[in-house]
Amino acid sequence: MATKLKNVSILTAGEAKGHNLLIDETSLQQALAVAQSMGRIKVTNGHGAQQVMDILGYVENFRIEGSRLLGDLTLLNSDKADYVANLAGLMPDQFGLSLTFSGVPEDRALVAGGKFYADLDPNFYFWQSIGSLKRDGIYDSIIRREIEGVSHKDEEIEAKFGVSRDIFNHAEFGKDIAGGFKEDELTRQLVIAGFSGVKYHYHWFLGEAAVINGKSCPKEELLVQAKLINDALQRALPVSRNLFKYIGFVATR
Repeated sequence: MATKLKNVSILTAGEAKGHNLLIDETSLQQALAVAQSMGRIKVTNGHGAQQVMDILGYVENFRIEGSRLLGDLTLLNSDKADYVANLAGLMPDQFGLSLTFSGVPEDRALVAGGKFYADLDPNFYFWQSIGSLKRDGIYDSIIRREIEGVSHKDEEIEAKFGVSRDIFNHAEFGKDIAGGFKEDELTRQLVIAGFSGVKYHYHWFLGEAAVINGKSCPKEELLVQAKLINDALQRALPVSRNLFKYIGFVATR
């Protein structure tokens, strides 16, 4: 059974040791905005851990109390997680969480006109549309492929590699639990973080791979056809945004 630890400290105002930066109230508010937009953040066995099996659990229910960003930690069922839970009970003042982040001083990074760029993130509207479909429904192969990839990828990973669905889904939290990036919510969080405007772009329409990899004509002609379809769907935004798998944006300070 998973172990739950309330009120764990994630970030504290003051010197960020090793970063040559100072964490202030603005830093805490920005970290809170990012954490709340994600819903849950995975906890791994040390900085730089890359393997799914390095995931110990996740933190959620973020809030600021005094000079600290707090959250509630859930440790998954594993030997490493059990060890961490025992340490927390026996010697809580001797270890803790360390937030992975990067930053530069505000006077250099957050100047007027500064840009924040992100791309090829899961699109909430696509994930929502595909997730609402029944697995045993009668659909074209391009739909069936996305149903398996979006809604049942955890089953494939468990069968192939023996990684539990719970661990995999928390490793892919932004896709499998949060359901992708939602334009309206992203805008709200970016405004809180101090950005004045956001421009979104959507990529990879449903069925694009089938068009590009078709056999009806030479590859060059297929690429032209795909571009024509993409251009038409781009012009149809926001009505067509649930047909694009990925979202990106440029936010301006």
